[in-house]
Amino acid sequence: MLVKAQAEGNDAQWIFEKIHKRYETIRDYQCRIDTFCTDGRNIEHRILNFYFKRPRLIRVDLLWGNKPFDNGSVGVLLDGETVTGHRGGILSLFIMSVPKKSPLATTLRGEAFDEIDMEAVLSRLLFYIGNGRVSIRQDGDSFWITCVPYDVNANGGISMDIARFDKNTLSITKFQRYEGTTLVQEAVWTDYIINAGLPDRLFDPEFDPRELKRDGIAVLDQKP
Repeated sequence: MLVKAQAEGNDAQWIFEKIHKRYETIRDYQCRIDTFCTDGRNIEHRILNFYFKRPRLIRVDLLWGNKPFDNGSVGVLLDGETVTGHRGGILSLFIMSVPKKSPLATTLRGEAFDEIDMEAVLSRLLFYIGNGRVSIRQDGDSFWITCVPYDVNANGGISMDIARFDKNTLSITKFQRYEGTTLVQEAVWTDYIINAGLPDRLFDPEFDPRELKRDGIAVLDQKP
């Protein structure tokens, strides 16, 4: 459960409460995420299908990536601590379980499955209530929220977060993180399917999501 923003008189509070209220109506969601990150030496670029079901079942299907055995990798997070799944290619036959912070289950920057979902992004933004400056602007059908911490060290070295939300659905559509003036992380979220009725069996790494179509459940395309 997200902690609601508590900052009397803060001009940004209304948007966080609005987004939080919308998030609480979501039982499950699917989306395509095109994600980039760098640790300053290496670059990671991946395109994935992301599935979420309350209370916090998470599945990631890695459709394309720039690292060996990325393509076709699948991972699920069921208990909040362990990721079960398989790598792509010739390794797809081998199911394994690893701690969620294992390099096999995290991004190049060490982010786990439950640090890249909608709830995690909202939590990061809520950090700035009382701990940074928040500005909001509207651009067409989008809200842009720009956050700058008072203390960069208290924010893991991140000097600015920028999030874009669809003004009508309040779904996040882009999230960027900066160290100084350098963009170190970006995720673009598209193709949302919300409250489709995802069954628990989806959160088995050997289950093919395309089978849900036979039950009349809308599901993401499996092509990158």
